[in-house]
Amino acid sequence: MTTNVWNRLSSRQNIAWALKDKNPRTIYALELNQTHSHLISTQDFFQTKEVLLEDVASFLTFKNVLVAQTYNADHKPIQLKTSSDSGRTWLEASFPEELGTNTDKFEIGFVWPTPENALYVSIRDTSSFNVQYRDIYKSDSKFSDFALSLKYSAHYERASLEGIFFGLVYNQEPRPESDIQTLWSFDGGEQWQLLTPPEKSVDGVPYRCNMSLGCSLHLQGNRWIGTRYESFTFIYSTDEAVGIILASGNVGTKLDKDYNDLNTYLSRDAGSTWTEIAKGQFIPEMGDHGGIIIFGDYQHPSIEILFTLDEGKTFTSCAFTNSPMNISNIVVASSRSRKFVLYGQRDGNSVVVGLDMTRVLAVPCVESDYEVWIPSFKGRECLLGQKVAYLRKKQDSLCYYGDEHETRTVLSNCSCAIDDFECSYCFNFVDGKCVFDCKDSQDEVDALPYPDNNCDGMYSVKGLGWRKVAGDMCDESHSDSVKLSDLPAYISCNLKVKSSSSILVVIVALVFIFAIAAVVGIVLFKKSKKCKECIQYTFDRSRPANTEYTKVQMLDEDDEGSAQDL
Repeated sequence: MTTNVWNRLSSRQNIAWALKDKNPRTIYALELNQTHSHLISTQDFFQTKEVLLEDVASFLTFKNVLVAQTYNADHKPIQLKTSSDSGRTWLEASFPEELGTNTDKFEIGFVWPTPENALYVSIRDTSSFNVQYRDIYKSDSKFSDFALSLKYSAHYERASLEGIFFGLVYNQEPRPESDIQTLWSFDGGEQWQLLTPPEKSVDGVPYRCNMSLGCSLHLQGNRWIGTRYESFTFIYSTDEAVGIILASGNVGTKLDKDYNDLNTYLSRDAGSTWTEIAKGQFIPEMGDHGGIIIFGDYQHPSIEILFTLDEGKTFTSCAFTNSPMNISNIVVASSRSRKFVLYGQRDGNSVVVGLDMTRVLAVPCVESDYEVWIPSFKGRECLLGQKVAYLRKKQDSLCYYGDEHETRTVLSNCSCAIDDFECSYCFNFVDGKCVFDCKDSQDEVDALPYPDNNCDGMYSVKGLGWRKVAGDMCDESHSDSVKLSDLPAYISCNLKVKSSSSILVVIVALVFIFAIAAVVGIVLFKKSKKCKECIQYTFDRSRPANTEYTKVQMLDEDDEGSAQDL
């Protein structure tokens, strides 16, 4: 019999393995002591180590990049640094000026990377005690410059399909009583819009919801309400179940704060359209690429689960126990599998139940069971600059995919449109325009070009204020493409006028000072005989070269105007 022996290597926290394409033996770890925390690396299981960065609050690895959150002088985690050479050199991230100048008010909350090669960072306002919200900032593809993606966010979540994001936001200055709405983005978090509501309820009753009057679908997510953290069912999607998103929520002008009034919704086109599939909240899990979806009751003790084989069109109940239990979660080893594990509590004890659904979905799919789906947003069959085709099962095909199922095929790179670009550092997206917003940074203001003399309101400048969305593959060489260099950014006329006026004030002040000095000099010249002689003596070029000079005697205030002979 073989005995496995485990040896304690280190008491370090936050350990990560090697970066992609780097030395596979390298381990990164956060080393803590009484006063400091350091990011270290080792290639011999901590027999030796190298300190890469000091005063580190946390770190993560992403592809071939190290990302570290560091403390400032006040020991607040507001600084973010990245390294692409295994920690040898570090680049400090640039955030809008108001964050850098108020480190006692802001701190970095969460940092998460995405497959689109961008970093998203939540910035928390520590001066807001009554409500917990975060502003979300997004990096460029170099992880260096960050621009605002979403303001007043109570919850922020990326769907499995590239570029799709959901945000729960306060629709005004965040307060405990403020309303929350759900927004949706298909371009990586640059443009946001309300969710299209379902046409009818699961009972067949039409929803009379006019989006032009502010009515839409709102989805729940884990979030802070006032000073307490509320755990709701989450917005759920997986990479293997292409386009399918599950969530609980409600239809109306705002998110309902009473979870007893929430229902369950499904989208099979990555959030473009939604269907109400059940009343109440459920804990979902997907297997077989979304071919089978299981729901457990989130609100009440239960003896059964519900499952659907046609993405919510019909449901079947299945009893898994004789005694009711509270379901905590349902998991699956892989979204390709048809075997699930359900766990929860009964009478204060933990309960684990295995659910084998292989005989429920036993017929393999054939070619006629599949369809081609091409994501389309705002009338364009493009997602992050590419036309992509996904092979997926038809909704009414009652068969299983199997473990091996390749779904994604890139058909072409699209021509670039405005949706393929986003506002860059110091610019915010306002009413379809990138508007300069670093008004408090004099260096950034000074770098802007000046407006024309007849500037009124805003003036536009091409060649700045925009950047391509990280991970976007659109082709600017197409004849009908929008060119990055042609996109105008907008700047307030008053901003540069104010800047130039400041310079004018300085010039006027200097002229005034020189004028006063000249007046004083003239007065002294007229009142002091020795002053006249001194000036005359200085400019008298006929003076002999061997003239002797005597040190000038300093005068007391009482002696002013009556200097002694030298």
